[in-house]
Amino acid sequence: GDARMAAAEALRVLVAFGDHSLCSTARHALLDVHVCADDLVSAIGVAADECGACKAIGDVRGEATALRALASVRLLDGEFKQAQRLAQESRHRAKDAKDLDLEAAALRKLADIHLAMEEPSQAVEFVNQIRVLYKQAGETKREAAALLYLADMEKPEQAAGVAREARDISRSSGDFKGEVAALYALSSIAVGQEDFAGALEAVQQARAVGQTAGDKLLEVDALQTISNVHLLAKDQGKAEAAVCELRSLFQKAGDVDGEVSALQALSDLHLGSKKREMAIQALEEMRELCQKSGDCKLEAAALHALSDLRVSMDEPEEAARAAYEAGVLQKKVGDARGEAHALLKAARLQAAKAVEGDGATEGVVRTSMEALALFERVGDQRGTVDALHTAAAAHFAAGAPEEAVAACDRSLAHLDLLGDRAAKAEIFHWAADMLAEKGSPDLSIAAAEKAVALHREAESRPGRLGLALLTLAKARQSASSAGAEGDVKGAASTQEARGRTRQVLEAATESAALLARAAPEEIDPALCGEAFQLTAQAHLLEGDSGGALCAARLAAAAHSAAQNSLGMGRALLLLGRAHLLRRQRVDARWAAQGALESFRWCRGDSSAEDVKQAKELLAAC
Repeated sequence: GDARMAAAEALRVLVAFGDHSLCSTARHALLDVHVCADDLVSAIGVAADECGACKAIGDVRGEATALRALASVRLLDGEFKQAQRLAQESRHRAKDAKDLDLEAAALRKLADIHLAMEEPSQAVEFVNQIRVLYKQAGETKREAAALLYLADMEKPEQAAGVAREARDISRSSGDFKGEVAALYALSSIAVGQEDFAGALEAVQQARAVGQTAGDKLLEVDALQTISNVHLLAKDQGKAEAAVCELRSLFQKAGDVDGEVSALQALSDLHLGSKKREMAIQALEEMRELCQKSGDCKLEAAALHALSDLRVSMDEPEEAARAAYEAGVLQKKVGDARGEAHALLKAARLQAAKAVEGDGATEGVVRTSMEALALFERVGDQRGTVDALHTAAAAHFAAGAPEEAVAACDRSLAHLDLLGDRAAKAEIFHWAADMLAEKGSPDLSIAAAEKAVALHREAESRPGRLGLALLTLAKARQSASSAGAEGDVKGAASTQEARGRTRQVLEAATESAALLARAAPEEIDPALCGEAFQLTAQAHLLEGDSGGALCAARLAAAAHSAAQNSLGMGRALLLLGRAHLLRRQRVDARWAAQGALESFRWCRGDSSAEDVKQAKELLAAC
């Protein structure tokens, strides 16, 4: 929005000033912003204005460029025929201007349009025309580039021949960069055919060209590519050897930045092959190198990488220490934003220990408040929210709910300024979980309902809304259980109890449906199983054995997908009860036996109560 306003204002001023060249620049900038914002109607209007302005003053080159831009927008809009017509017009204007590059650009746009129309043979024909255009003009570099573009479109067998032709043209004209580009194209084609030996041969040739030309960057690129090809060929040792050779090259050149990047790549390779100690050693060497060179920024980056590695090794204390040291270095170089992020990272890692009850919550609060002050100083609203959230979690863990609520309120105020409903929903969702943990189901329900409402307003992803509804269903179930205990004393009616069960069922059913639709990487399938379990429990309380059977089966399937034996056992218990309610004793017995078997697989997690209930169900059959 800001970019759009700036470009529009620039255009307004420049039109008044009367400079056509600057006006064209402003229109193209505004066009790009509209395309980024997916506002194709406005983009078409701006491109049409530019066409008209260029035509009015006889700027043929400008008109050709504007027509091609308008064709691009029509292509994005799926208007292929109009895009084709505009690209042809752009080509005619370029011919009138006798501008080879503009004509080639129009031909390439026509090729793109035909590719989008799934007409590859037509696209190939237009690229061949580009090649002929440059060949006739004696532009060998551009001819070779056109051949490489053509190679991308051809089938692998023909593509290799086209790429070799581009290589030969570049070699004969002394264009070593063009020759290297063609060799990389040959390598890519070979990789696509899983011909890793052929790919390596092409890259080794590219390296030799770089060495002959004395171009160190080309040699560096070649060694990085060689390492990647070895990785694709599943030869970890040779991949690491290539990176070690790359590091040696940087050492000889005295290139500290390059050596640091090689050590980072080496650490990643060691980590990929589960050589964690060697990965740490590479990062420690990287840090020492930065210390010797006096580059605090690079040393801070090394410490952040070391911190992330320690996290993956489940060493939160070491990870927090590395993050804190990175923050000290970032403070030294005056990077307040970087220091704030490092402190926040350290606070979150400290919190992993503090929540476990080792009394470190005061340190978490202190570090997160230091980060908060820095975020506020640099005007980073998002960082401020994150720091307040971390502080609130620490206050909750320390048993200081009032301070936690105050931090949440401040966080929500910042999110109001940002207009981020989804993030506000996540704050309320988190608060609902914390309140449930502290044994306040009514307050948890209120927070969860607010989270659900905000997620609906924000049109959040199914998984996020589904998780909030799951928390709401759990809180309602907890409140219902507390109410049921009161009913024993005659404090509530049967009708009220049914009403509470119905509310649990509604939230759990919608949650299960949404979580089942969520992407697998977004949520743990076990949570989907939990939602179906709650649904089955509510159906049983209502005496609906059919609904309970269906939900329990879906719960078992979800837990099976998650390889969650405990969840599977509990789902089978519910399935057995539903069968028993329908007097299907054989099926109930089968489910009870399955539940007992599942509980045996997870003895450390299942409680004696789980096993007892399974045995009672078995006896009832």
